[in-house]
Amino acid sequence: MKGAIQTANRPRTQDPSLPGNATHFNKIAKKYEKAFDNWEAVHRQFKEYVSPLIEGRKILDVGNGGYFHYDIHDAAQVQVLDISPVMLERIQVPNIIKIVGDARDLSPIDDHSVDIILYSLCIHHIQGRNLKESKMFLDQIISAAKQKLTPGGRLLVVEPCFSGFVFVLESLLFPLIRRVLALRDIPMIFFFSPSHLRKTIEAHFRNVTMTEFTYEGWVDPLGGSFPGLIKIPAFLSPGQIIMFDATAT
Repeated sequence: MKGAIQTANRPRTQDPSLPGNATHFNKIAKKYEKAFDNWEAVHRQFKEYVSPLIEGRKILDVGNGGYFHYDIHDAAQVQVLDISPVMLERIQVPNIIKIVGDARDLSPIDDHSVDIILYSLCIHHIQGRNLKESKMFLDQIISAAKQKLTPGGRLLVVEPCFSGFVFVLESLLFPLIRRVLALRDIPMIFFFSPSHLRKTIEAHFRNVTMTEFTYEGWVDPLGGSFPGLIKIPAFLSPGQIIMFDATAT
């Protein structure tokens, strides 16, 4: 095992009054593996991209749902922050620091203490009551990440994105989609455009690059909110999977 990895036997709790997403993801935790499997090709590409970067580094993995797309033993330290305690309980790997928390507020993490922060397929779940509030939340997420990274640290974000007409339509339907999901006690999901994600990241980071991952096989177009319920052929997916890589100042 490389480096010294800190151990936490129980998750530290940031705030007992976490947003509604916690209840939802606690409920679907056992089914989430079905959604995870639908993104197998994306996870493989994510691993190929990330693995060379993490050796000897301190990693903060936000909202990973209890799954790792890299060899944790290559890192000097791995902290996992998730809004769902049940998702964290799924992590049976020793020497992982587990933290119950919200991606918009990384206060349990020491400032300038981690080398790489990962957000893998989770930002579309962190949404507000309207599009304006969702964009504000996105800025809070990116700003919070910058505060925790060491100078020269890396922000790595993998997200499904919509562009063009699909993104415009999704934006117009935001209130309706939110109401329909609320009928089943499911938090809002929203896929930002690549240009908006890049613009938001560039407001806080430098050297922002974008790498498109490819879909393969059958995929879940709903981002895991209904695990295993819907699968479509990859070529019918209306979005892109983009890896955003940025450097902290």
